[in-house]
Amino acid sequence: MKVLVILLFASLSFAGSYHDCIRNAVAIERAIEVARDYVGKPFKVWIGQSKRTGECYWKVNGTEGYIILKAETGEIIKFYRNR
Repeated sequence: MKVLVILLFASLSFAGSYHDCIRNAVAIERAIEVARDYVGKPFKVWIGQSKRTGECYWKVNGTEGYIILKAETGEIIKFYRNR
């Protein structure tokens, strides 16, 4: 029972930080605008959060590759080009 309570509390505290992350993120239009120069025509965009660091990011897939951007600032973290 104690384990369930601890797991529930941990999941609720993680969910709260995820919603704060989304609230502080730059707009999806801004993420697409930054990524368009690198990925070509974007066709999939989503927001995520690193479980290890808690950092939020935008991931944008496009015709020429995909890019990961910091959600709070819109800065580039990584870029991968398709082969």
